[in-house]
Amino acid sequence: VSAVTSDPSIPLQILAGPGSGKTRVLTSRIVHIIEHHGILPNEICAVTFTNKSATEMKVRLTASIDPERTSQLILGTFHATCARYLRRYASHIGLPNNFTVQDASDSQKLVKSILSSFSEQLESLEAKLDAKSCLDMIGKGKSMGKTPMSMEREAKVERNPVTLMVSRIYAEYESRMKATDALDFEDLLLRGAELFRQEPWVLKSIKHIFVDEFQDTNVTQYGLLKLFAKSSGCVTIVGDPDQSIYGWRSADIENLSHMAKDFPKTKVILLEDNFRSTGAILAASYAIISQDQTRHAKGLIPFHGSGSPVVLKRCATEETEASFLASEIKRLKICTGLEWSDFSVLLRYGALSRPIEQAFQRAGIPNRMAAGHKFFDRVEIKTVLGYLQLADNPNFSPAFARVVNVPKRGIGEKTLDNIISSAQAANVSPIKLSRRGKCTVKISTAARSSLDQFLKVVDKLKKLADEGKTVGELIEVLLKEVDFEKHWKDDKWEDRLENIMELVCFDSPRLVCSLPSSSILTFPPSSAWPFS
Repeated sequence: VSAVTSDPSIPLQILAGPGSGKTRVLTSRIVHIIEHHGILPNEICAVTFTNKSATEMKVRLTASIDPERTSQLILGTFHATCARYLRRYASHIGLPNNFTVQDASDSQKLVKSILSSFSEQLESLEAKLDAKSCLDMIGKGKSMGKTPMSMEREAKVERNPVTLMVSRIYAEYESRMKATDALDFEDLLLRGAELFRQEPWVLKSIKHIFVDEFQDTNVTQYGLLKLFAKSSGCVTIVGDPDQSIYGWRSADIENLSHMAKDFPKTKVILLEDNFRSTGAILAASYAIISQDQTRHAKGLIPFHGSGSPVVLKRCATEETEASFLASEIKRLKICTGLEWSDFSVLLRYGALSRPIEQAFQRAGIPNRMAAGHKFFDRVEIKTVLGYLQLADNPNFSPAFARVVNVPKRGIGEKTLDNIISSAQAANVSPIKLSRRGKCTVKISTAARSSLDQFLKVVDKLKKLADEGKTVGELIEVLLKEVDFEKHWKDDKWEDRLENIMELVCFDSPRLVCSLPSSSILTFPPSSAWPFS
């Protein structure tokens, strides 16, 4: 109650743990200030970190005050809020109101084109600098308020040639965007801050600023908060320092301390009642997080009972761990009557799903990968397995169809269909029909040459497999022989490679090629799958 009704003229920090109802408290405080302190909705700015959070807050506010007043609130993400003001007042800082917001893919294409003009300088660098890594460095620099000139000065002081090169690319990047009246997402914050500093009157109507998930704010975003609160000094932030996980993208947890100094009368209220988790889970999490001696002291008080104790299970191998998970889920389902959908398994990263998926399949536990593909459904895994399957069984035409044009070899869909149908008519494998001197399908000279290279790779893998090479060794050879990175020209190559290397870790002297032809996910019953 005190968090909702606290005097709005006093800066307020609401530090709330997970499951403590902080979104409800934030929206309730906005309603309270409107209805009891005479502040109009259009005099309140509420900033969230995601559009989803903004939508949720709008729905809750609409349920408490009428839709018309809710629509008058300045409510949205930092980027959307700045864009809203820039669309109206951009001309005051020499920017046309109809500027274009450039998305991430457009930015990456622009940096890539700039890199080509720096090719000679890039060759002298020992470190590899691609468009994505360069854009990441530019974005991080912007989030910390760095200009191309300040980044260049910093690089010279640190004698860092890579940062120096990025600073020059950054300058050209800014120049080209300016020529086309474009801004990227970081520019929305930077140019917004520029507008508010040069023309503070545009924020004069704001009498209270709210910021959700304050622990995730960076230097630029905290600067925006100060600009919004400059005339009134009225600010409410909600956050949980224990959930600050975005340091890698320049979030600054010290902003909590900065706020206490910049707003000397700041009041701190702790929300420690947890309505989401059991006491056992909260006790375990607190035992871990409380070891951080620098954290802001706060606890979590369970609303529910203690519940089942948390279990720490140590396993010798990932396969043993996966088997334990499968058996424990089946046991709990039988004992408690829970449904399969009541269980979830959290992973550090997607590539770890492979042994768990296998264990679940063997145990007959239905499962799906949330926010991603199943391990064996991923295109890079199906491609690698396709090559290995052909090395073991050249007659397996689905694998041939899947990988013969990966990377692109100039073999069109019609030509591929003709090869497979001709092979079926001749009662031979597509690979055998494709060999020089035996192919009855018309193929261009360039495609013929590429097809020969493909067959050479498959033959090499088969020879090594016959010599007893392990799956891991075969995959490593395949990665050297085939330029998959060039084929998958996207920003996910590192993730794809990580998944492929997970296959390498699952080593065995025999191939994965005994997988049923109907589907990679149709597992045979053998406990030794997939090397039965």
